Amino acid sequence: MDAAARIMESGARAAELLQKLRNTPPERLEPENTHRLLKEAVCCRLMTDPADAEDTDDLRNLAVLSIRRQDERKRGLADSVIRNQIEKYDCHQTSLVAQKKVLLMMYVEKMLGISLEDEEAAGIVTVRDFSEAVRRKLGGKS
Repeated sequence: MDAAARIMESGARAAELLQKLRNTPPERLEPENTHRLLKEAVCCRLMTDPADAEDTDDLRNLAVLSIRRQDERKRGLADSVIRNQIEKYDCHQTSLVAQKKVLLMMYVEKMLGISLEDEEAAGIVTVRDFSEAVRRKLGGKS
């Protein structure tokens, strides 16, 4: 399968999982199920293998894993070169990892029809944190 097809398939799967989450009645938004669906959607959107992501729930680590996989698929670069790409900042002093995390969160918000406050979003470190914020916004019980 070529890169464009993988991107389309992965994006479609992420959208499907988020739609399933959005369509879940608020009273059935259980923490573990919400976390599972959101983590799978995050892995799909970042094009990481869920098996590779089993050991981490940290959004930053998942973004780094995504960048590593993308660079390895494209060019087979050395680890030191990939690390340099990950740690590089743009003209706004924003790292590629931070950009990926923000874009991921914006995508999820859009797909679920929710909006996180800036302070709330800034405090989200893990997929578990993110799933709890999503549950609150979708009306799930605490």
